[in-house]
Amino acid sequence: MEEKIILTVSELWEDTLLDINKRTGKPEIEITTLPNLSRKLFGLHRKEFLVLGGRPSNGKSAIALQIAYDVAKQGFSVYFFSLEMSKEQLVDRMLASQSNVNAWKL
Repeated sequence: MEEKIILTVSELWEDTLLDINKRTGKPEIEITTLPNLSRKLFGLHRKEFLVLGGRPSNGKSAIALQIAYDVAKQGFSVYFFSLEMSKEQLVDRMLASQSNVNAWKL
């Protein structure tokens, strides 16, 4: 059977409600160090694509690295890329975050 491309709002609504009902219980992947964010997103789920946006120097990379670290720590594979930072800068940020040291002092 071919998948229907155009759906009505009521069809989407029904699918969404069914999906929400399946999510009762523990989230698939929790963001342990950011529990408020994890609660708002109901954790992370496979096949999801999340976009993190904001103004320059507002901590987007720090939050993204923290989420990546949490996910990897739970045994999941993580692919992280940045168009703005080198791999060395990303590792420096992660090291600073995990050691509670100001990244500017590394």
